Amino acid sequence: MGHLVSRIPTSRKVVALTFDAGANGDGVNSILATLAKEKVGASFYLTGDFANSFPSLAVRMSAAGRLGNHTADHPHLPLLTEAQVRAQVNGARTAILRVTGEDPRPLFRFPFGDSGPRDLRLVKD
Repeated sequence: MGHLVSRIPTSRKVVALTFDAGANGDGVNSILATLAKEKVGASFYLTGDFANSFPSLAVRMSAAGRLGNHTADHPHLPLLTEAQVRAQVNGARTAILRVTGEDPRPLFRFPFGDSGPRDLRLVKD
């Protein structure tokens, strides 16, 4: 547990569709319509700000697939203190859970792909 995954260990031909949601909801309706039409699922990594600003979209995304945590407001985690990293992760989890009823654990995506051993440990904790 608590490791970065960028490739699923399989010899099967599979694709994992993932989407980050943080800035706005402009593309969500189109994405959800396409996923429904094609009958495929996806994972959506939401910031806490997105969940709070677009609750109806967050609920629809939850119904269409899995939700993951993308921090409260998408900072560069390596630049933050340990307390700030924890606040980012916990703040997003709380917002997503409150809005959608879905706990985004264990899925987490680092903003900007920025992470180091300390950040991975803090997110895992």
